[in-house]
Amino acid sequence: MSDTIAAAFIGGFVALVVGTITVFGTEAYRRHRDAISLAGALAGEIAVYVEALPMIESTWGELERRAAAGTLLVVPNLPMPVNAIYDHCARDVGLLGPKLASEVAYLYGNVAAFRGAMAALISVRDDSVQQAALIRSALVFVGRGKAVGSPLLRKLRKFADSEFLE
Repeated sequence: MSDTIAAAFIGGFVALVVGTITVFGTEAYRRHRDAISLAGALAGEIAVYVEALPMIESTWGELERRAAAGTLLVVPNLPMPVNAIYDHCARDVGLLGPKLASEVAYLYGNVAAFRGAMAALISVRDDSVQQAALIRSALVFVGRGKAVGSPLLRKLRKFADSEFLE
């Protein structure tokens, strides 16, 4: 009878170990899948920004030159763009790990600051000096975004291509 009890105990222990490994393995795989999906989606959104940077620098540089020369700019009150992916998934950015999460937050912080300068520019209708200053500050945020955008895009794409047990 003691052999039966020992066998039952060993069987129960093995079932407990296998069950625990399965639960933790499944959760780890789910988190990995969520993380690589987030990285891929953010890479797509950031790619749009990176591709638009030369046009933004050119257009806003010309606007700054005109405002600095005393030309009063008439900036239309357009709806502010949104970050469809980041705004929806910002709470999950920690899935990318601390370094990537920090870089993503830094990039999107500069995007938000650029948009803040853009919103302020829309409200200034009678002072070309203030308009030029706002455009210069917006271009600073564009420069920061440009400095981190392409390297971050490569890192996110690499992360999105990573395998579960690397």
